[in-house]
Amino acid sequence: MLDLFIADDHQLFREGLVSLIQSQSDFHVIGQADNGETALDMIKTHTPDVAILDISMPCIDGIRICEMVQQKQIKTKIVMVTMDDDVRTAKRALQAGSHGYLLKDDAFSELIHAVKEVSEHKTFISQKVASQLALSSSEPQSPLTHREKQIVQLIAEGLTNKEIAKKLFISVKTVDTHRFRAMKKLNIHHVVDLVKYAFSHGLVEK
Repeated sequence: MLDLFIADDHQLFREGLVSLIQSQSDFHVIGQADNGETALDMIKTHTPDVAILDISMPCIDGIRICEMVQQKQIKTKIVMVTMDDDVRTAKRALQAGSHGYLLKDDAFSELIHAVKEVSEHKTFISQKVASQLALSSSEPQSPLTHREKQIVQLIAEGLTNKEIAKKLFISVKTVDTHRFRAMKKLNIHHVVDLVKYAFSHGLVEK
């Protein structure tokens, strides 16, 4: 029996997923939430086998929840269910530790299979997104780590080091270190050029 948790701020969609899962004799829904803060608390408290999360939710988004689950070494596996078919968002989710990336258009036909796959330590990605990921894999890889990209993105969005530190739950000194390393790797010497890099490489929407 697999214990599942579902979080999505669209009530009808969430209840539809709950009904679908409850139709399976080997699945059990232990709870649901309409915001990220409640979702994270539930995952910490109950440690479901699989958590099904929307990316865009009030309070805390699904990707940030995924990062925090990884940081705290919680064994819950996460399947993102989203309308966002942008390959960059999918990469962010997978880099954050998500085991599944399922488009809402495919949710009712593929969710059961997706949950079974991730429960067996496999990765499930909707076919449309998987195809885009395959195409993008041939593109030159960024020299920046995931954390460095995050910080460059937030700098480009206008956040101060203190605001970035608070948002990412790290120290200001750590932000400075990652920014220095990113600029060194990119051979950039001024913050304005770092911002230009972020926009030109898709870290921030134009």
